[in-house]
Amino acid sequence: MSPKILAIDDHPDTIQLIQLALQRHGYEVIGAFSGPEGLEVAQQERPDLILMDMMMPGMDGNAVCRAIRQDPRLADTPIIMFTAKSQATDKKFSFDAGADDYLTKPTRPAELLQRIESLLARKQRAAPSEQNPPLKTIYTSQGPRFISVLGSRGGAGATTVALNLAATMADAEIDTLLVDMDTRQGHVALYLGHNAGADLFDLLNQPAGSWDETLDDYIVKMQEHLHLLPSQYRANADQVRLRAPQSAALATMLRDTGRTVVVDLGGHTGDAVDPVLQQSDAVLVCLRPERAAIVGARNMLGYLQSVIADSAKIQLLMVDYGVGDSIPRSAVESFLQQPLHEILYMNLQDITRTVNRHKPLIYSEGQGKLAHQFRRLSRDLVPAA
Repeated sequence: MSPKILAIDDHPDTIQLIQLALQRHGYEVIGAFSGPEGLEVAQQERPDLILMDMMMPGMDGNAVCRAIRQDPRLADTPIIMFTAKSQATDKKFSFDAGADDYLTKPTRPAELLQRIESLLARKQRAAPSEQNPPLKTIYTSQGPRFISVLGSRGGAGATTVALNLAATMADAEIDTLLVDMDTRQGHVALYLGHNAGADLFDLLNQPAGSWDETLDDYIVKMQEHLHLLPSQYRANADQVRLRAPQSAALATMLRDTGRTVVVDLGGHTGDAVDPVLQQSDAVLVCLRPERAAIVGARNMLGYLQSVIADSAKIQLLMVDYGVGDSIPRSAVESFLQQPLHEILYMNLQDITRTVNRHKPLIYSEGQGKLAHQFRRLSRDLVPAA
């Protein structure tokens, strides 16, 4: 059966162009010419994907998006906002309303098709929500996971991703240990407002044979199910340089804690952290939609693929702060020759506000879409039973 696309736009010419572009690729396209009509058609037809304009009289695209997300029968339907509005704030409002993707008119038919195919493929990979067991059940049945997070360059969002991923798992009552292995910067403790006294580096300076007995002395309880093994800022990089035997022993010990472990590696690669990467069940590489980060990601991918036997463990996450002109997803994936697992849209002001309050970003008001993305990411990191 052909995938069913609902196009909602108050300009009939636009819907006709969408129909011409998609029907030749086997899609069934239904048109609706206003927000209320689009919502009614969506409830009747249950489309596989919705493509809608933002600027419509009476009920704009964001209002329709919110209404769809509140309808249990439609809540998981992929939504692409297709609009002439291109400001970063416009994108933020749409993602906060629940949109999965955002395309600015005019867009090449090939780009539109690629975005649709990507969202439909992701929907197909995910089981229907009513058949999805809770995260806690999934993680309990599969056992603890060991997840490493890397940034392709400074400011790529690795710490923000690691922190919010760990918080998402903790909210699902999964006992989670967040480990800051950037032993020079200590950003995680700063983000969470913890004054790291004894830290990971102090633990590593103890005789390796005593680590199992003393580990709990260095772990800080942040929430009911969220614990932190912090690092603190140290100015002298030579004093805090990790060594491969230390990293190997540490990774083995952390895997044996019985907790799911999320490791923030910052931008560090090399012999010292190779054992951590090799023992990871998943390695998340964060990049920004700008040239330096994308080139850095390609270099990092080449290195990781030489270190990690199963390259399927390596997943790319693009963190878009909505600042400046972003490079299109298709161009990024073509350059990296690997699909992006997810694009996480974040606002720098929101990040600053939550850091000042020592809270993960997913707890900030208006971050429902981001919280949903992290829950989905958490599910994707667990292999099917």
